[in-house]
Amino acid sequence: MKRRLTLVAQLLIIILLMGCNVGKNQNSIKSNNNPAATSTKTNKEEADVINIPDNIKDMGKGSISISTPSGSSENGKVPFIYNNKDATMEQIGLNTNNIDGSKLSYVLVDGIISDKDQLSDSQSTLTLQGDHLKAGKHKVELLQFSNDKPTGKIITYKTANYEVKSK
Repeated sequence: MKRRLTLVAQLLIIILLMGCNVGKNQNSIKSNNNPAATSTKTNKEEADVINIPDNIKDMGKGSISISTPSGSSENGKVPFIYNNKDATMEQIGLNTNNIDGSKLSYVLVDGIISDKDQLSDSQSTLTLQGDHLKAGKHKVELLQFSNDKPTGKIITYKTANYEVKSK
């Protein structure tokens, strides 16, 4: 009798879990086909880009470096990661030293905002997705603005590079 009750309980749990999972898949399919959702994503991507002058040079106090299993970007080196075709995201290390902690720091990867955080002497990770995982060199930039918003004057600009290599 106990075996039958246990079996019925297990089947009930499996059916409930499968039912919940089916609903989520259907909603995600609907949102992928929804033109309004697509246009919202496009607007968000446009808002996540900061126009940086072409002739900008290193400014402000402090430094940044990128770290991967192959090494660090200190002293101008370019660390690399291998492209895993099945991976949808990878993480690399971001190390900051003597950055002004009273200002909001914007971290950009290839010109697109990846993170906004209060950094000083920090060790954090950058999550790389999509185009940031394509083979080739990629630029990581750290910016701080006088008013903590991209509309302000740039007071700190630091850059480092990493490379993605094909296996």
